Amino acid sequence: MSFLIRQLLKMPRQLVNREELGKLITKTSGAISMITESHYSVRSISSNNTYVITTTKSEWTCSCPDYARHNSRCKHVYAVEFYRSLK
Repeated sequence: MSFLIRQLLKMPRQLVNREELGKLITKTSGAISMITESHYSVRSISSNNTYVITTTKSEWTCSCPDYARHNSRCKHVYAVEFYRSLK
């Protein structure tokens, strides 16, 4: 884990938004794997977990606790969106 990521993870959650964390995940080598065109695997930058991100015609979903709790785009969904935009 890079120094920058460690520092961001120490900051209060309200100061670090999900979109910025998603960009960091995208920059982390090997963190995102495409399973199919609509399914991705994203390795957490803060734990040993890996989450599955799925897209339908209208939205993305993620298997992480943050997505389940808030039912809105999490850092993993943002990471996949950035990853796809780079392709």
